[in-house]
Amino acid sequence: MASCAGLTLPSANAHRLLVPTGAPDSAALADAISRFQELVLLRNRARPHFGELLNPSRQAIGTNPLCGDLLTVELVVVGDRIVQSAFYGEMSAISIAAAEILCTQIENLSLADAEARLRAAQSMLAGRQDLAAGDEFQCFTVVRRYPNRLKTATLPVATLLAAVRGDSAPVSTE
Repeated sequence: MASCAGLTLPSANAHRLLVPTGAPDSAALADAISRFQELVLLRNRARPHFGELLNPSRQAIGTNPLCGDLLTVELVVVGDRIVQSAFYGEMSAISIAAAEILCTQIENLSLADAEARLRAAQSMLAGRQDLAAGDEFQCFTVVRRYPNRLKTATLPVATLLAAVRGDSAPVSTE
C-alpha cells in the first residue's frame, strides 16, 4: 500500500514505473510516481464531481490544444461561498484526477479562499512552493518533470480559477 497525503492507495501499478535504476534518488522518485499513478487511477474510478450542474451560477471552459483536452467547470455560488462544483468534458485521466481533487477542496470555501487555494496549486505546479503536508494535490509535483503532463494538470487549476473569478473568457494551456 502506498500513501499520498494520508490517502491509502492499493499498490497495483508499480510495474508501470519508468524510472532508471541508479539515478539519483531513484527510489524516492519511483515512490512518488507510484503514489501519483495510484491517485490518478483512484480518482478516475470515483468521480462524484463529474457531470453538469442543474443551475450553475458560474462556468468556465478550458482547453489543452496539445492533447485535445476540453474541460468545462461549473460552480453554484451562494453569497460568496461555493456550495457545489462539477466538471465535464473530454480529458485525460490526469485532468480528471486534478479536477476531482480540486472540486472537493474548493467546495464550501469562500470565493477568496478558493482563489487562494487554486493559486497555491498553481504555484506548486510551477515549482514555486509546496502545499501543506497532507494535501492530496501535492502528489502532482511529479508532473513537473514532464511538460505535457504539467499542462494537463494545470488545465483544471486554471479553469477552476477562471470560474471562481467569474471570468467567462476561454482558458488555454497554450
